[in-house]
Amino acid sequence: MGYIHHPECTDETKAILSYAKLIVFGVTTSIAICFTVYDLPTSDAEVIAQLFEEVLKETQLDSDTIIALRDSEDGTRRDVRVFSEDWVGFSGFYRWRPPFEESLQRRVTEAVPHAKVSFEWDYRDEDQ
Repeated sequence: MGYIHHPECTDETKAILSYAKLIVFGVTTSIAICFTVYDLPTSDAEVIAQLFEEVLKETQLDSDTIIALRDSEDGTRRDVRVFSEDWVGFSGFYRWRPPFEESLQRRVTEAVPHAKVSFEWDYRDEDQ
C-alpha cells in the first residue's frame, strides 16, 4: 500500500493508513462514511472544511467522500459534513476506527476548541 507523499503526513497518519482502504487480501467491511461538526460560526466552518479536506487526502478517502456545508436558516451558523455516496471497503475497520476518530477529534479541537465531531458510520454488513 502506498502513502501520499505529503509534508504533513505524520507517522500517526501512516499507521492509520496501514489499517485503512480497500485491501485485496483479507476480510473487508463495507462502511458508509459520515461525520459532521454541527452549528459552527461560518468562519469556523471554513476552517473545519479545510481540515476535513486535508484529513481525507492524508487517509486516501478523498476520492470516496464529499464535503458538504449546510447553512442555518439565518445564515449565521453552518454544519460541515463528510459522507460517502457509496459503500467503502475497509480491512480491519474496527481497529482503524478508534485511532481515526481520536486523531480527527483532536485535530478539530486544536483548530476550533469548542467543536465536536459526530461520527455516524453505517455498516452495510450489519444490514444484511
